[in-house]
Amino acid sequence: MSLGKTRKMNPRQLASQVLARLDVREWCDRVELAGGGFLNFRLSPTAVARMLQSAALGEHLFFEPVSFRRGP
Repeated sequence: MSLGKTRKMNPRQLASQVLARLDVREWCDRVELAGGGFLNFRLSPTAVARMLQSAALGEHLFFEPVSFRRGP
């Protein structure tokens, strides 16, 4: 992790500190510390189903729908 380099910390140690403060229970079953400071997120099937249902209904998560006309 480049943030570890910026903070002059071992990347795995930094990831461990991030993991201790992270609260993603709404979306993840678990988060695992892996390798050289990487975090693996195991998404909850319930959370994925909720997001897919929302998308199927046209509810957009990160942007507002834009209406536009094509052509003349």
